[in-house]
Amino acid sequence: MNIEYAKDPQWANIEKTLINLTVKFTEIDEELPFTASPNDSVAYGIELFNRAAAGEFGAVAELPPPPPPTPEQTQKQLTNAVQRHLDTTAQERGYDGIMSLCTYATSHNPKFVAEGQAGVIWRDAVWAACYGLLDEVMSGQREIPTAEELIVLLPEIVWPS
Repeated sequence: MNIEYAKDPQWANIEKTLINLTVKFTEIDEELPFTASPNDSVAYGIELFNRAAAGEFGAVAELPPPPPPTPEQTQKQLTNAVQRHLDTTAQERGYDGIMSLCTYATSHNPKFVAEGQAGVIWRDAVWAACYGLLDEVMSGQREIPTAEELIVLLPEIVWPS
């Protein structure tokens, strides 16, 4: 394929290893969208990437910023982080996760009962706090916290002695 001209270069990925262009090939009557790569399987793809990266078709435009997450995506991301926190904390005490820990609340072993009950109380307090904070975020009373910021705001487990 012979390149007649190319225009409108824009990075196609964050790593800046792909460039989107509008290309007119002499063999085709219309302009075509084309993604150029330095590792393309065809020579004209590599040529287009190198020429675009060198600025021959104008400055390569940056990617537009990603759209902000939807409220549902934000809630899912934060609740996943809280679930990981619950599971990790239980695992540090030798349990498979928070669910496993909580099942021991009805054990016949006094040590396991005490730990299981502590897990149930903590789990309930964590989720109540989490959903309270998320309600504040969704109503605009609070900025969206990072997962790390949210975890810091949650109650800590109190293990039995």
